[in-house]
Amino acid sequence: MDREAISSDAPEVIGFGALNVDYIASASLLSKRMSVQITESAARFESNIEGPVAQDVIEDAIQNLGAASLSCSLGGSAWLTIYALAEMRVGLRLGYVGVAGQIGVPGLSFIKQMEELGIDHRWVDRQPSQPCGVCLSYIEDANRVMLTNPGANLEMYEYIRENFNSLAAYLASARYVHLTSFLDPRTPAVVLRLVRKAKEINPELQLSFDPGPDWTSHRTKVIDDILALTDLLFVNYREFKALGRYVPFEEDITIAAKILKTCGKSCRVFVTKRYDFIAAFRASPGGILTYQFQLSRPPRETEIEDATGAGDIFAASVLASLTARRLQVQLGAFVGLCLARQKMSSSAVGSYQVLQDLSKGFLQQTETLSDSDRPAARIFLVHESKRDWQAVRRFIVDQCKLEVFELSLANIDENTLAEVMEEQLPRCSFGVCVLSTDASPGGAAGNADQDLVHQAGILQGRYGFKRVAILAEQSCKTFSNIAGLIHLDFPSGQIENTFFELERMFQREGLIPPRDNHRV
Repeated sequence: MDREAISSDAPEVIGFGALNVDYIASASLLSKRMSVQITESAARFESNIEGPVAQDVIEDAIQNLGAASLSCSLGGSAWLTIYALAEMRVGLRLGYVGVAGQIGVPGLSFIKQMEELGIDHRWVDRQPSQPCGVCLSYIEDANRVMLTNPGANLEMYEYIRENFNSLAAYLASARYVHLTSFLDPRTPAVVLRLVRKAKEINPELQLSFDPGPDWTSHRTKVIDDILALTDLLFVNYREFKALGRYVPFEEDITIAAKILKTCGKSCRVFVTKRYDFIAAFRASPGGILTYQFQLSRPPRETEIEDATGAGDIFAASVLASLTARRLQVQLGAFVGLCLARQKMSSSAVGSYQVLQDLSKGFLQQTETLSDSDRPAARIFLVHESKRDWQAVRRFIVDQCKLEVFELSLANIDENTLAEVMEEQLPRCSFGVCVLSTDASPGGAAGNADQDLVHQAGILQGRYGFKRVAILAEQSCKTFSNIAGLIHLDFPSGQIENTFFELERMFQREGLIPPRDNHRV
């Protein structure tokens, strides 16, 4: 389809996904007892637990959390992206394809919101007899939990079947379609057929795809076929590894190569690792090209209320930069001003000064800590001499280039322990405790070693909550007196799963500089 043949009022970007009511327990609304767990979990673009559940499960969870701790808003991943694009006011024509059910919250209406924002809703089906989808997001044991009941979104399968050709023509009229997941077994296949038909009608149509945790962790041939049509792929780091069928110790570029092999030839993969750290990949004749962008002055985790929807807003920003002429002009002006400032501040004489090489991106700025600001870069590593700790020590020393004082509780007597702690605690500035299931004859199955838990409490008292990391085996039961400490859980035998977050904690506390990436 020629762009000139498309109606001048056709949407440029169309959202295609579930419509939910989001109930979110943010940091300020939950109890102070949970604040440290919340802030570390919120720093990630990912939820640790997510999936479809029955309506009564969500209702019970809402009752247990308490209405006062929850905020309520219109949601759904594709909707949040389109909403963010509308709120940017960059002159884009927007549309949406979805199913809107009955919302039991006064004042909330998808149709009314779309009308106010000028979002085309001609292909939003209304199901007043069906309850709207519901998503509950909260923190439990330092994990971000998202529970979703699909509600009226289950009607999408029949809606597409009954309006297949008209919907295909509507999608084909856009420049970009932003697709997100549906949580029932029937809809993915008919969505694939619809997108494929739209691309046949308009070969220039670009598919932006955010598969979410359910479709990445339950990858099927249908999902692979959607990936083959994809031009922009948005995933968080957990989804990235799931989609790439991660093998322990596998590098990101290897995972990206496996994903890009399935995707369209020109596909670009955006991985939102954290709120301040983005990686992007695309295939080239010479191999996989990698780009990494990191905020040099990010907000602290304590300033983050909730990360729900942060990835959707990132997707909206990328789509806006690709489609909005107004924004492209401003980005051009921004680059021009940056280069002009570089020219004016340079000591070089003449107009033929060599400017910054933009082939690797213009968002490049190195920021380092002065020696006076940098805390003692030494890690206090406590373990019980059972397993896993050696991999942790190698990672800290070899990859992070930090000194380690290692304390094995199994190889030190009680009298010597007090002297060692008194001597070594002031020489370190960060504590790492490796907790695994207590397999001793006298220990209860599944419990952490109580002596090690006690040492974790001592480290917290010395360094503070944010400077102690508990690397805990998932089957390991800890105790309430360390509930406020940051837990990085790992499956048995896979402690390397915690290394990325551990490194980010070191960087956040100024123990190591950020990697040499592109930075904003």
